Amino acid sequence: MKLRCWIVLRRAVAVAACLSLAGAASAAEIAHYNMSQAGSPIIDLVGGQQAVAVGVGHNYGVAGPAGFGSAVSLTGNGAWQLSVADSAELRSLANNMSVAAWVYMDSATLGTKAGVNSVLNRIIGDDAAWDGDGWSFGVWGDGRMRFTKNGVVDQDVPAGVPLDQWVHVAATVSSSVGTTFYVNGAVAGTNGNTANMNTGLGNNGVDDPYAIGRSYGAAEAQWFAGRMDEVRVFDTVLSQGEVQAMMVPEPSSVALLACAGMMGGALIVRRRRR
Repeated sequence: MKLRCWIVLRRAVAVAACLSLAGAASAAEIAHYNMSQAGSPIIDLVGGQQAVAVGVGHNYGVAGPAGFGSAVSLTGNGAWQLSVADSAELRSLANNMSVAAWVYMDSATLGTKAGVNSVLNRIIGDDAAWDGDGWSFGVWGDGRMRFTKNGVVDQDVPAGVPLDQWVHVAATVSSSVGTTFYVNGAVAGTNGNTANMNTGLGNNGVDDPYAIGRSYGAAEAQWFAGRMDEVRVFDTVLSQGEVQAMMVPEPSSVALLACAGMMGGALIVRRRRR
C-alpha cells in the first residue's frame, strides 16, 4: 500500500509540473521569438510575424541558455525590425502586460556601439525616432533595468544584471502596482508608476514599427550588445511563478508523451482503488 501511494504521489507531482509549464506557455502570450532560425527573418511562434535584420553584426546559431537550443547575437549596430502592420499588437499595449527574455550582455561589445545611450541595451521596443508613444524594455551596462513608457516615464531599478553570462530578465507592467522587474525569477525591484502608455499616434503622426535588439530607430538607437534568446510578450501581468516557469525549457514531444503516460497511469491506479 505504501509503495502504491508513493507511485501515485510521484506521478501527481510530475503531472502538476507538466501542466504548470504548459499553462505558462499559453498564458495570454502575444509574441514569442525563440531565435532558432538560421538567418533573417526571425519568426514569432505565436502569430507568425517576421522580424527582419537591419543594420550589421547579426549572428545566428550561437549557444543559448541551457536547454533552450540556439540563440542569436549582435556584435555590430544591428537589430531585427517588424513591419508597421506586424507591430500593431505590441503598439496597442497600454498597461497590464509582461515582457521577458534571456540575455547575455557581452562586455567586449558593450559601449562600442554608436548612437544615443550606447550602454543602454534595448531588448525590444518602439523603433521610430522618439515621438512620445509606445514602450521599450532593456538593461543598462551597469546592470540596471529599464522599462520606458514613451512620453510618460523612464522606469529604472538597480537590478544588478551581471555581464558575460546568461540571465533571465522580465518586467510586468500593472495598472494597479506599477512595474515589477525580475532577474532569474527573483523580484529585482518595483517602480510604482501606474500610468497608461501612449498608444495613439506620436509626434510624428504615424504608427511606428517595433524592433528586437534596439529601439528609437537607427539615428537614435539604443543597440543591444551580446546574445539574446526567447523574447516573449504577454498582454497580461504574469505572476512570479509564471515568470519562473519561463526559465524552464518547454517539454519536448517525448516529454509530453511521458506526461500523458503519467496521467494515464495515475488514472488507472485511481480506477483500481475504486
